[in-house]
Amino acid sequence: MVGVDQSRHVVSATHLTSSEHRRGVECVCALYSDLRGASDEPSQCFILPDSSGRQVCDGCDPIWWGPVRCIHDTHSRLLYLRSDDNSTTNSNSSRRKSQHARLPAATMPALPTRVAIIGAGFAGLSAAATLEKHSVDYVVYEGAGRVGGRVYSIPYEDGCLQHGAEFINGENNEIYRIANERNLTVEYTRDFDLFSRNVQYGFNGQRLDKQLVKSWLDFVSDIELQFAKEAEQRSEMSVAERFRELYEQWITGDEKLEKDRVIFDRLARFYLTYYEIEWSSPANELALLNFADWDDGGEEKSASVTLEKKGFCDILDDIKLKVPEEKIRLNCVVKKVEYSGNGVTLTLENGEQHHYDFVIITCPLGFLKRNHASFFSPPLDSHKIDAIVNLGFGNMMKVFLEYSKPWWPLDVDAIAPLQSNSPLAESFPVFQPLYWNNKILVAWVSGKGPGLISSLGDEELVDGITQHLREALGDQTIPRPVRIFRHSWITDPLVGGSYSYLTPQSVKTVPDAFARMAEPILINDRPILCFAGEHTHPTMYQTTIGAYESGEREARRVIDYISLERP
Repeated sequence: MVGVDQSRHVVSATHLTSSEHRRGVECVCALYSDLRGASDEPSQCFILPDSSGRQVCDGCDPIWWGPVRCIHDTHSRLLYLRSDDNSTTNSNSSRRKSQHARLPAATMPALPTRVAIIGAGFAGLSAAATLEKHSVDYVVYEGAGRVGGRVYSIPYEDGCLQHGAEFINGENNEIYRIANERNLTVEYTRDFDLFSRNVQYGFNGQRLDKQLVKSWLDFVSDIELQFAKEAEQRSEMSVAERFRELYEQWITGDEKLEKDRVIFDRLARFYLTYYEIEWSSPANELALLNFADWDDGGEEKSASVTLEKKGFCDILDDIKLKVPEEKIRLNCVVKKVEYSGNGVTLTLENGEQHHYDFVIITCPLGFLKRNHASFFSPPLDSHKIDAIVNLGFGNMMKVFLEYSKPWWPLDVDAIAPLQSNSPLAESFPVFQPLYWNNKILVAWVSGKGPGLISSLGDEELVDGITQHLREALGDQTIPRPVRIFRHSWITDPLVGGSYSYLTPQSVKTVPDAFARMAEPILINDRPILCFAGEHTHPTMYQTTIGAYESGEREARRVIDYISLERP
């Protein structure tokens, strides 16, 4: 029902009953007989843009300032009644105009915002910047107390430690343009260099023979290229499965290799760790098709741009400049998204409810995996749920270890403690000296590691890491770090992991899974729910670039629809 507080002339609800619809009533304001004068004629809808570009109902009273809901079949959306005395009105509205007085200015409600963006990561900020540029009203809801999402930089001395995104893939994109313009780029680095160039290996206290390491590197040097060549043909096979086949073919029957099989088995596990860190996926869940579908447009896919010490901290600052601070609501957790032909209602954790014509959802795939059933009403269709369930969303994190001074050789690019008796041995396969500060060692944690260490306190974690390094490298003088820095993405309720990838199951059962994630929910051809985020980009998933481009894409989708709406 429609209710009107006659003392204040404020609409308390805007829903028509079925009987009112059968009477032919098309606009809510047709029921306000106490305001516009009694009339037995059904109101007629004429949709016109007002001076601010909003859609208004010209068949309704031009004096009424409140929002109304038009339920006409051709434009079921939130409308605003005209408030300009000099507005051109049809004869019916002009005739009704003199039948009641203008509302006092103090009681005139502000026009609602048209678009809501959930999430202020790179996708959300990009969407906001695009809407801002085109003068479309919006508000951004961010559950955390900061913007950036999985770009999470914390100041350290004269630089920043990057808990999240750290590298840039490719040059033909906005993120690289910002970095280049700000002189943030340092060099291109092959992703596998961390595992192959100037690596200090340790195995139960022994350093590995250089010739043995050379034999190993010769074997693995072209495997990723082979994965790429076979990606279409063996699309449903996992990286771990195919690698084991190649590994057994290489080592079986060769007596020289077989005698060092125990060490090579550990190197094989170490090699798979490269993919688990690079792709944020257990190797047995990473489909070979990723090597065909993922593409940053560069000449070499497996190379990234290293940034200087501020890195993504400065890139985020640049992007934030395009979005006014007052349009971002921090610490506002959205608990429910209810959508229908009448628009979208968001319910916040504090109980507030807000209504919008369009909502752009940039929540990470990990959040959707955990919450889609309770987050959306009505539920998402099975088409999209299948993609959410079957796509992978991995676990990767970094632990920054601060020492009073470096204890490792300064010419080392990585430390690989292959085996020890520490309970954390499997969780910490590789450590990397931070190139711009020689007091910091970065521990890359992958596979089951992030989940295993999420419940450990700092002291327990430091004990396990120190034991692992001392035993594997055979050096009991290795000191304990004086401080550690970490952020658990897997336990972050707003994220639930690191980034997305194709699993063998998604390849088998959900063709074009990332395209499915990008599909909007349409009602009467209106994209009321739009989806952005790295997990909605068909070729640059996993990246800040994919996230940024997807946010711009969905904002333009809304803008294009608004443009088509207008006569």
